[in-house]
Amino acid sequence: MGEAVVLIFVCFGYGFSRRLFGENTALLVAGACFILDQLLMSVGMARATYLKKIAVQPGDVSADPDDGREHRPPVFHLCRLVGGIIWMRWGYEYVFLLGVAIACVNLVSASRFACRADKPVVV
Repeated sequence: MGEAVVLIFVCFGYGFSRRLFGENTALLVAGACFILDQLLMSVGMARATYLKKIAVQPGDVSADPDDGREHRPPVFHLCRLVGGIIWMRWGYEYVFLLGVAIACVNLVSASRFACRADKPVVV
């Protein structure tokens, strides 16, 4: 859930720092967003690596879209196309606002999961 909260701030900072702050402050905010964005990506890679390492069978872990494969699902290309159209028609702010909305959906859906202490995790 923490990643979704950080992603909300990162997307909002990328999209609206120029409108909310002066030029120098906006640059600092965008730089901080970039660092947080890179940290989120690194945490995701570390998690994927850890899960692959502890998995009992390789099929227990779903394929990672960032593992270097060239094949991407059609939805991936559709999202890129829609994002480009939104960027060109209304501006980059709305692409990042869409990112905020997706991160909010992620946060709400992640908050619905509950860990059960009575059911041990088998590794």
